[in-house]
Amino acid sequence: MSEARIDVAEHWYHVIARGQRREDLFLDDQDRRVYLALLQKALRRNHADLGGYCLMDNHLHLLIYRRDNSLGIIFRQVHIEYAKAFNRRHRKVGYVFQGRFKSYLVLNDRYLAALVRYIHNNPVRAGMVKYAGGYRWSSDWFYRGRPSPRFMGKLDLVRVPGFESGAGRRAYLQLMAEAPGADAEFPKTGQMVGTNEEIKHANRRTRARKTWPRAERRFRMPILERIRKMMASSKVTVGLLASSSQKRSLSNPRTRLMAALYREGYPPSEIARTLKRNISTVIHASGRTSA
Repeated sequence: MSEARIDVAEHWYHVIARGQRREDLFLDDQDRRVYLALLQKALRRNHADLGGYCLMDNHLHLLIYRRDNSLGIIFRQVHIEYAKAFNRRHRKVGYVFQGRFKSYLVLNDRYLAALVRYIHNNPVRAGMVKYAGGYRWSSDWFYRGRPSPRFMGKLDLVRVPGFESGAGRRAYLQLMAEAPGADAEFPKTGQMVGTNEEIKHANRRTRARKTWPRAERRFRMPILERIRKMMASSKVTVGLLASSSQKRSLSNPRTRLMAALYREGYPPSEIARTLKRNISTVIHASGRTSA
């Protein structure tokens, strides 16, 4: 029996799909264009983001940030339609994909950055090109700040945390300048990528999040309003909580606040963005204050 997929909102995921019997998923560039067009359509429909991709011959890697709708919903739409188009175009029958896609919940920005490098270096490791920028069907061009290739058409992409703006481009170039053999080993447990501590806490919180009523998550109070309400009896303001100060008078209530917001169902990314912290800091806080 297949393991139940870990699939919670407001997180980045490394998604991998392979061709049936390790056969090619893409026989030519037109197949790749069709796949990206279907992916683009599904991501827009489901309000999800594409942070990176690499389409090899018999498998693919994606970085996906998903919100309300599950990865299962998104990729059911993409892969069913792609399989139909592939079989029709190439006069084939039967399965195109090898089972269901794999997905790994990414728990901190360090491993997210390492995954961008790992994904873009796939063609280099396979001996297809000498450097990542020489491969046509990955998002390396986007992170280097180049325009979208004409043969691909318009594609909506977002840079993962740490690679935004001009400074992010420089950080990416520095990351990719390292030797290909320097690709990080990703600590994985089941369907998660992160430190052992992060995985342990995420497992605990994932089980709890599955019990939250969907309507309750959807109609909860805006996060700033909720923070002000929770801190009403304190002299600590949102501005102070979001500052870089590590004084105990601020760090202790900040930690308790992050844990409380997480338990109430606010996404770690939203908490981190509001309080100007890393997602991993939010997850650590929830673990330190849990019973």
